Amino acid sequence: MHKAPALLTAALAATGLALPAQAQTPNDTEQRLEELEQKVDILSEELEGRRREGLVSEEYDYQPAYGVGPAGAKIYQVDQGLSIGGYGHGFYKNSSIDGADETDFYRQIFYFGYRFNDWILLNTEIEIEHVEEIYVEFAYLDFLLHEKANIRAGMMLSPLGLVNEIHEPPTYFGNIRPEVEKRIIPTTSRENGVGLWGNLTETLEYRLYVQNSFNAIDGTGQSTIDQGDIRGVRQKGAEAQADDLAVTGRLDWKPLSGVILGGSFWTGDMGHEQELFENGTNNSLGTPDVHMDLYEAHVQYKRHGWWLRGMFAQAQIDDTQALSDSLGSGVSDTMTGWYAEAGYDIMPHIAELPEQSLYPWVRYTDLDTNSDVPSGYPEDPAQDRVITEAGLHYMPHPNVVVKAEVKMFDSESDQDGAGENNQTEYLVGIGYNF
Repeated sequence: MHKAPALLTAALAATGLALPAQAQTPNDTEQRLEELEQKVDILSEELEGRRREGLVSEEYDYQPAYGVGPAGAKIYQVDQGLSIGGYGHGFYKNSSIDGADETDFYRQIFYFGYRFNDWILLNTEIEIEHVEEIYVEFAYLDFLLHEKANIRAGMMLSPLGLVNEIHEPPTYFGNIRPEVEKRIIPTTSRENGVGLWGNLTETLEYRLYVQNSFNAIDGTGQSTIDQGDIRGVRQKGAEAQADDLAVTGRLDWKPLSGVILGGSFWTGDMGHEQELFENGTNNSLGTPDVHMDLYEAHVQYKRHGWWLRGMFAQAQIDDTQALSDSLGSGVSDTMTGWYAEAGYDIMPHIAELPEQSLYPWVRYTDLDTNSDVPSGYPEDPAQDRVITEAGLHYMPHPNVVVKAEVKMFDSESDQDGAGENNQTEYLVGIGYNF
């Protein structure tokens, strides 16, 4: 046991134990020194515990907060210092669409947050996708000013839909995110910007951002929007064009724990003053604005063993004639989709395992991304499709999930005169957050 003499002397003086030598017997002095050493040991352990607690949060209530998933929201429960979390998932897929079997460790994510003081914090998400591709998913500063109005600045997740912000694997059914929230809401959508967030009341939560806009024209002067979805418009905050800005926001009413009723929107031009060219030629199609309005309404009920979700989303796009001419195929000016899903935790009815849950679930999706194309271009019936899914969502621990599902795609596409085009995918995978 190593004790600094200066510290011991100061402690003796501070505790009143340093009495005149002539008033103490050797036994009294030794006893008092032992008592003091015990107190110093206790104090040292407490200070070390506080130091560790300030660096890495070891105890944590895994709940989403302020537009961030359960593990990513750790930093909001740290008084000061560093917070570390993350998530990952991988799956095996057998698909009749391309006839191939595939396995992919899709994502490994690390969250690093740092709380500078009681009103400034940094939160970041670093993503390794498909084992080898590395991205910054978000990196922002929060300035915590008031319960009703706080400032967020940096690369931020757009506050759209149910899974663009809250997308850790235990928080949604299926190995693949819902098709509506991939093709109309282009998850994961994140761009650079600044905005406000807060709670207007105890049950009413909002976020409102200005971000660099999406980009509808690529470096070769062609449309990044195709017949199937708008995912190609994402700039992901990397050397992003910012001639055009977008406004995006959401409002959620949470009257009860586990109940959400809300909606979100995105609006802005996506042309960035770039020139668009006709497919395969040097003929200029001008510099279209390519304005888009995207909006959605959502609901969630997660109580009494039930886990229910639903969403309607629509994107309305201008200048689709020019976009279609650049691709040589029709781009719809309206893309619409909705889905409804239901799951029920049957674990309490089959075993007394309070930490575990088992949700059989179903999802029905109706999606049409090619219904209103410019004249001269045919609609693609393969983009008007119904997707029916059923699966199991088993959580042996609240932070660990095993998933299995079947997805059945049904469209009006006619392949080789066979009429309706029906395809099936089978998926099984694992996921976790920490």
